[in-house]
Amino acid sequence: MLVTISWPRFAQLLRELNNLPADTSDDELEVRLSSYARKAFDYAAEAYGIRIGNLSSPATKSVAEFNADISGTRDQFEPEVWGKLIGGLQFLRAIAV
Repeated sequence: MLVTISWPRFAQLLRELNNLPADTSDDELEVRLSSYARKAFDYAAEAYGIRIGNLSSPATKSVAEFNADISGTRDQFEPEVWGKLIGGLQFLRAIAV
């Protein structure tokens, strides 16, 4: 599955997860982007069963499209499974799937 994430929305998530000041600039985030993003992606895998992989195409300053494995969300086909998937996509601030 491909997941498109909005940079401005994802940057806000990174600020929240890492207890950074709200006025932390995008340039400041980019200095440690790989570790900040890994923390968010690891949490998505642990809490929601969504594993984010590599970029599927070159990112822009506004959006990035990632390969994602959602097999961890569907241990069984029950309504709460869909809630888990949707919750994970909302956590990641996905704008398209």
